[in-house]
Amino acid sequence: MMNKKIYLLAEYRHGAITPESLALAQEARRLSDRTGHTAAYLLLGNELSQKADQLAQQTGLDVFYLEHPDLRENHSEAFHAVLSVWLRDHPFEITFFAYSSLCCEIAPALAYTLNACSISNVINIEILNESVCCRREALYGKGIEVWRTAPGQPVIVTVITSRQKKAGPAPASAGTVHRQWVDPGKLKTKILEICPGEKYEQRLTKAPIVVAAGRGAGNEESLFYLKEITALLKDAALGASRPLCDQKWFPVGMQIGLTGQKVSPKMYLAFGISGAIQHLAGMQDSHCIVAINSDPAAPILRAAHYAVVEDLTDFLPAFLEHLRERKGLKK
Repeated sequence: MMNKKIYLLAEYRHGAITPESLALAQEARRLSDRTGHTAAYLLLGNELSQKADQLAQQTGLDVFYLEHPDLRENHSEAFHAVLSVWLRDHPFEITFFAYSSLCCEIAPALAYTLNACSISNVINIEILNESVCCRREALYGKGIEVWRTAPGQPVIVTVITSRQKKAGPAPASAGTVHRQWVDPGKLKTKILEICPGEKYEQRLTKAPIVVAAGRGAGNEESLFYLKEITALLKDAALGASRPLCDQKWFPVGMQIGLTGQKVSPKMYLAFGISGAIQHLAGMQDSHCIVAINSDPAAPILRAAHYAVVEDLTDFLPAFLEHLRERKGLKK
């Protein structure tokens, strides 16, 4: 008999529960409605009672708030220590993590400790005949795999929340908050300092328009045009592929791709980006992809909704002039 419990980890950063964590509620409620499973959030931290109440109110799900000073800084070792004990004492069928650096670090370790399955890059989950079936991205987003657990086997999944449907109507009632003091025990590591990311890192993942520069735009003239274009497009943010970040044209926080930021804006403008699978994995969920590249065989053109084969030295000045004319600006 399967244990019909679903837990969702609520990650707290920059003074708020992350949007990625909140997006997990929609998938959990869908499974609960179809299977009768009970879903609840796990919130780890310190002095977050108000946030726990807000989370229960916003999602309509119960919240287990586990508190200790060592959980204040999203310390991965402390999170693992607390969750491994708590989840052992509260058997589950599925535990949802949103895709983030913290969750990608602790999910496999937690699964090993609890003798559970660990499945990453999940985009869809179903429960069939006491087994959990997951569809996940493979080959850096080039393919889809379907994984199925053994009947009754608990599983920890890391979900790509940009693939989830938008939140439905607000819940009719708030969930209940269960507060519990926990102790991660003696830790082997200590966080000495946290250097907050620049504002552009946060803007990149939230911007409705992303202007992305690739190796083909790796010169001062092209970057000047791209910065001007970004400034003229409302609420746009500028990002780059890994080669430009490696060459110090951009800080690493502006990198888009598998090892950088994952973005899903309404429009993604790719200038001089070839389209390596590592980069595509970070932007393929964009609603509209426009790619400009001088190489007609560039992979990015096949992934784009609109493709322009043109040299950037000709395209960028003309595009900038067009935007200025639309804005009624002089050169």
